[in-house]
Amino acid sequence: MIEPFRKRPIGIITRQSRSLSPIARIFLAMVMEQAPKMDLPAAIEWG
Repeated sequence: MIEPFRKRPIGIITRQSRSLSPIARIFLAMVMEQAPKMDLPAAIEWG
């Protein structure tokens, strides 16, 4: 499920998400959805 996100600029975060809880993964997916509307550095720091 995480594979497609690795190709995105924010994909670096998803590699660490394996150790996150399912709730954290859902939150991460929401952050990635909002990423185009946010500054990318801010999105990475926020995640």
